[in-house]
Amino acid sequence: KIQRWKRAFTLAKVLVAENDRRAMKVSIGRAISQGLQKAWEALTRYYQEMASTRSMVKQMALRLIQGELSLGWTKLKLVYQSRVEKERKRIASQTAAARFLSERLVKLGNMKARSGADVRESVITRIQQRFRRYRQDAIFTKSYPLTAGMMSRVQQAKVGKQVDFQMASTSSDEALKLCLTNESRPQWEAGRESLRGMRPIATYSEEPEPLSTVTLYVSDNLASLSFAVADSMAHENAALQKADWAKYINMDRISSIILHADPPVNAEFTGLQDDGKNVCWLRINGPRLAWDKRIHTDMVTGHKSIQGADDAFSVPAMLNRQDPVQWFTVKAKNVHASVHAHGESGEDPTTFVRIHILGWSFRSQEEKSTQPQYRFKTSSGADANAVVSVPVSSDDFVAPDDAEVAVEVFQVRHGHEDADLEKKDLVNDDRYQLRYVGRARFANIFGHPLNTVLSENSNSYSVQGYSIALGHAPYGAHGGELLLGHLYADFEISLRKDQVSPAAKL
Repeated sequence: KIQRWKRAFTLAKVLVAENDRRAMKVSIGRAISQGLQKAWEALTRYYQEMASTRSMVKQMALRLIQGELSLGWTKLKLVYQSRVEKERKRIASQTAAARFLSERLVKLGNMKARSGADVRESVITRIQQRFRRYRQDAIFTKSYPLTAGMMSRVQQAKVGKQVDFQMASTSSDEALKLCLTNESRPQWEAGRESLRGMRPIATYSEEPEPLSTVTLYVSDNLASLSFAVADSMAHENAALQKADWAKYINMDRISSIILHADPPVNAEFTGLQDDGKNVCWLRINGPRLAWDKRIHTDMVTGHKSIQGADDAFSVPAMLNRQDPVQWFTVKAKNVHASVHAHGESGEDPTTFVRIHILGWSFRSQEEKSTQPQYRFKTSSGADANAVVSVPVSSDDFVAPDDAEVAVEVFQVRHGHEDADLEKKDLVNDDRYQLRYVGRARFANIFGHPLNTVLSENSNSYSVQGYSIALGHAPYGAHGGELLLGHLYADFEISLRKDQVSPAAKL
């Protein structure tokens, strides 16, 4: 190598061209710098190896000296790394979820909501599919309850059923009088004849019908409820009676149905089906024409006049605005009875009473005595009274004047005295029997009219120990042999202006 360098220097002396000399100079400089660079890299690598060895030896010595701390430190680092990784994954999951929700919201914003008709059609379609699947499975296993000889409820309603029926209706002219105010009524009276030329849309029969046995059926298009008068061949010719003129009510004009309505109490109501025993009376109400307003007919002259509030919808308007309104409250307490009957084994009968007041029904606890003292309980078991509150238009109200208090006394059959009262079915349960009924009009209890009675007694009036005659169900007592006992109660009426019903506060 030295010989080569010597030869290179010798040749350099004979180089005449400047470029050759420059090239030789650059080559020698590069050779020298390359050697220095390699030496420096070797020195640096040697130093790094020595430092790494020294650090490793130091760490090993420290680990050997502090073995327990070393294990804890190692575990601490692993736990820290694990937590850092979980936090990183959580942030990534949140970011992905936010991105997914934003995309879904964008898609939902671009979608159009289905209409009510589409939703209804899809629901009905699913119900039909499920029912078809159930019907096929039931027919295959021979457990389908409906056979070819059975009729559905709709078919039974169209064929009809024999019922006892009484209808009280209001004519179209009277309905308009109730709806119109005192100012607009003369204008209608003046143009009534011209309005008669218009073809009205009849929704019910205007002529009243006395209590009788009729065939109740629904029209083929399920639009009306009809009552055809029955004859002696009712059961054989039930289908032919539909051709006869029948009373009817449009289904869409029925506002409410009251089950266990006040039973009819009239000596002329004899000859009904099953002598009126073991029956359930219900009342079908048409559209509400007015609130606290009625048509009064003079018993002497027959003249009809409108009584009550001028605006037939003033009470609903005040209730809708949550304004204070006059509340007519009826309270019945200290209810006890005296019945002329005995139990099945000769001992005192076990009875309970149900009182109907202004559309509300109150049921007492069972009592075993011929002179029971009936008690009413709340859902929590506390003693309570039968209290009902209804809103009226003003101090000159007329709505409750024709109202009644109806009572039903049920006798518990022998062996069922300790049965759960809440689980009894008043219609189909054979553990008890409706024995006695009775009723009394508000006018007979408090006097007539009620607004005058309250105004003369500072808006509060009570009657102690009023007696209601009891007779055989469902006709009641009319004196003589039909009288089976009495029901006594303290009744109280009051009038108070408040935003909330007084009965709801009790």
